[in-house]
Amino acid sequence: MNDFRKFANESFAKAMLPVVDSMDRAIESSSNDKHVDSSMVEGVNMTLKEILKIFEQFSVKRFESIGNTFDPSLHQAVMQEETDKFPENTVYKELQKGYMIHDRLLRPAMVVVSKKPENQKNKDQIE
Repeated sequence: MNDFRKFANESFAKAMLPVVDSMDRAIESSSNDKHVDSSMVEGVNMTLKEILKIFEQFSVKRFESIGNTFDPSLHQAVMQEETDKFPENTVYKELQKGYMIHDRLLRPAMVVVSKKPENQKNKDQIE
């Protein structure tokens, strides 16, 4: 019964995630556009903050992935990309935020994982 109460809002929170994602994308895409009305962006940003505040009241929280070691229980790897900016097998880009509800995964983060550049792999093998 305790678990039922704890996770009763899980399906509602999961249904709201695409709305939050759309708001994130709107803010991100308009932040570099000089032709966008700044008050509109500010309004979307304030609305997003309110939704995230409500999520927090019900123990729904975003988790950071960038810079962390890839964890298949938290991350959904969409692709690997060669980079020397991060160690191999590290989350390099986050395409979609991940969320937890209490201590349970609500949605994995959709990520790009780093791998060593080919020329660096060859150097490591030579040495």
